[in-house]
Amino acid sequence: MLYENLEEVKDWLTSLDGPGVLVLGQPLLKTDTTETLTDKIYSRFDKDLADFGQYAELRESILCCSHSVVVLTGDVHFARVARQLPDTNGITKFAEVISSPMSLVPGLLGGTENNNCEAALPLDSHPIESMDPFRGQKPRNHFVTVQFSSLVDDKVRMKVCYWPILRFDQDPAPEPLGNYEFTLA
Repeated sequence: MLYENLEEVKDWLTSLDGPGVLVLGQPLLKTDTTETLTDKIYSRFDKDLADFGQYAELRESILCCSHSVVVLTGDVHFARVARQLPDTNGITKFAEVISSPMSLVPGLLGGTENNNCEAALPLDSHPIESMDPFRGQKPRNHFVTVQFSSLVDDKVRMKVCYWPILRFDQDPAPEPLGNYEFTLA
């Protein structure tokens, strides 16, 4: 993005009076090391496209933010929920939600998914927990819903649900594929 736009995002982060949601075109966290030749090829195309130069400044602003920050992103052909482990009050300071409806790209390359992650730039000493919405099953085409509700003491509950995209001849899914809840402040 233009430097002026990055400055606006940084100003927005410092002026938050509650949790914030930031939508990015690429993940802030990158995938873990790839295992197969196919994964390595895909990784070069879109799993690690983060602009690390700008992300260094963005990371500092997120770490300095006095409120929780949620990053929503997609278009990387995989799904993942990652978060900084909650503090002693149960507050999640940083979370990233990835949904890519076309996670299964048909063609010659096929391949496996790797939902582990590490910070594109380290989030200092803050450990990141990575969760696979498919719970080890084969990745599926999906969509995600994100629900926010208010709690006491200016806290916010965020509920993330991953839903399968079904063929026209399948019944609707009664349960989401993955269901995650976080407390933000």
